[in-house]
Amino acid sequence: MGGDGITAAETKFGYYPRVGLEFERFVFSVDYNFIPSSPVIKPGYEGSTKNSYFGLHIGVNLFAKKPGEK
Repeated sequence: MGGDGITAAETKFGYYPRVGLEFERFVFSVDYNFIPSSPVIKPGYEGSTKNSYFGLHIGVNLFAKKPGEK
């Protein structure tokens, strides 16, 4: 893979919706980060790269009390 292309350094605002579910001590969430594309700077080439991504998170709450616990 070639390494002679450069992406422009810039600040962009994105949108990060997240949906999750907690069952007993297990936590599941799905999110998608919407970020606009960035231009690629390379002599003789004009294009862009996508910055958005999809995330899936699975976790465990070890020290959290269950609902109704004292």
